[in-house]
Amino acid sequence: MKTKIFRTRNTIVFLIFILLSLCSQSQENRSSPKNFAEAFAGVEWNTLSGLTGLSYERLLLEKGYWTAGAKFNHSFQYSVGNASLLSDSDGGTAFFNSVTGTVHKFFKQNQKGVFLSGALGAGLKHQKYYASEWSMFYVASEFGFGLQFPLGKKLALRWTNSLQFEGQGGITATKLSIAF
Repeated sequence: MKTKIFRTRNTIVFLIFILLSLCSQSQENRSSPKNFAEAFAGVEWNTLSGLTGLSYERLLLEKGYWTAGAKFNHSFQYSVGNASLLSDSDGGTAFFNSVTGTVHKFFKQNQKGVFLSGALGAGLKHQKYYASEWSMFYVASEFGFGLQFPLGKKLALRWTNSLQFEGQGGITATKLSIAF
């Protein structure tokens, strides 16, 4: 029951964050997309767990080839050890939420083409193993590279591959996002 309330509250906060960003007045005189809605899939290597999730990034600053922003990550609940080939999952589940500051370095003007990315922030990971349940705060970080393709003046498609640290282990993730 407590976990369901926790997930519902996180979903509501995430939707309010997106709604407020869409209604932002700073969007009117812009030349490039500022909002990035993203879906990701990855493998958490220390537990051999496959996972999926959603992210939302809001760019706050653009200067030359550099951008800076804020990002919210949410993973869906996943079974710990679900990607192990020689054994079954051990019955544990987990999910995480994190908020990070992001930096992107593009190699072409107007935010297109190849870029390097980095993020640093904080997160909360919730785990359950049979009858025990716990949450832990952690330092969240991410490093990666990707490609961004403009689809119009205020619309773009972004594909990113990254190494994320969400709690105790590293996650190799691929992400696809639409920018508006």
